Amino acid sequence: MPADLPKPRQCLEERLGWGMTKASQFVPKTTCLTQALGTQVLLGRRGHLTLIHIGVAKGEEGRLEAHAWLESRGKVVLGGLVSFLGEAGWGKSTMSAALHRRGHDVVTDDITAVLGR
Repeated sequence: MPADLPKPRQCLEERLGWGMTKASQFVPKTTCLTQALGTQVLLGRRGHLTLIHIGVAKGEEGRLEAHAWLESRGKVVLGGLVSFLGEAGWGKSTMSAALHRRGHDVVTDDITAVLGR
């Protein structure tokens, strides 16, 4: 089985999140918000309660930048990796700590290495 396929025992939320992410690669102009909304509808049809989170911040050039992710049963099922960027004192570590208290994993604080494909 290829490494990126969902495992047979993964829960429905994880499988649908994986499927939506893969399908979005073939749909032009798909965003994290449209993926979260689509997955929310699919899970809702199966009776799963979900919550869409939207984080917004002002980017380096003064434009608003946003990211949406979907949570179900306290776990992120779509759009899960988020990086907070900004000047000192903007609340990046505070936001990370608040998400960690809610059960989200924190990968790093202060330094994030991004590698191209």
